[in-house]
Amino acid sequence: MLYFKKEGELHRVREAEVIYIQQLKRDVVFSTEKGEYSVKNYKIAGVENKLKENFFKCHSYMIVNTAKIDIVRPGEVVFENGSTVGMCRAASDRIRKELKTQNVLH
Repeated sequence: MLYFKKEGELHRVREAEVIYIQQLKRDVVFSTEKGEYSVKNYKIAGVENKLKENFFKCHSYMIVNTAKIDIVRPGEVVFENGSTVGMCRAASDRIRKELKTQNVLH
C-alpha cells in the first residue's frame, strides 16, 4: 500500500494500481489508475526497493508496472488505460526482454 498527500488529503493507492513511476527533476511522479501523485524532493532509487513484483526499472528515470503494459513498440510503451510513455529504443528492448522472462511475451 502506498500513501500520498494531495491537496491536503491523504490518499491510499494499492501497488497494483500504479501504472508507471517517473523521476522528473527533483520529484518522483506516480501515474496510477486514480491519477498522478507527485512526491517532492525524492529520488526514484528510494522507491524501487519498496516495490514488489511486476515492477521493472527500464531506465534510470522510469519504473513500469509490467502487469499494466498492453503494447511495447520501439521507443514507446502503451498501457492498458491507453496512456503512453516514450523512451529510448534500448529501454523498450529491456522491457520486451523482461516480459519474456515473465513468460508474458513469446
